[in-house]
Amino acid sequence: MANYTGRPRLDGSRTQPRFDPSSWSVYERTLANDDRTNNFSEAAHKKLQSYFNCSHPSLWHFISILQKVQKSTDVDFSHFIAGHEPLKKRKKYRDADARILVKVQNYRLNEDDHNYNQNRQIIEYLKGISRNYQMNP
Repeated sequence: MANYTGRPRLDGSRTQPRFDPSSWSVYERTLANDDRTNNFSEAAHKKLQSYFNCSHPSLWHFISILQKVQKSTDVDFSHFIAGHEPLKKRKKYRDADARILVKVQNYRLNEDDHNYNQNRQIIEYLKGISRNYQMNP
């Protein structure tokens, strides 16, 4: 965790993290109402997995499936180029996105608070965000 947030110092501040938060934080993307995750690639992997129907396909089966997936992707892309709208997110995900956006927009740390109060605010904020996620739905 210290690579992402820095190590705590005795005065309550943190050291410079190894990875700049702008490279991994989705705070700004959330405020801009952009996608926060790589669900597109996860969906593509799930689609591939469903086509294969096995864990270790032979080379020829693998190539055959890749060709089928490529044809399907080409059709989807041609629909997109023709101006068809992509599939909408499910309502439950749109609703969760709206709740998360409100939570992020309302999050502000009070600079005058002591560390204890700031830590409590952060914990409450993170709990609120986490309650909008569902693992393995």
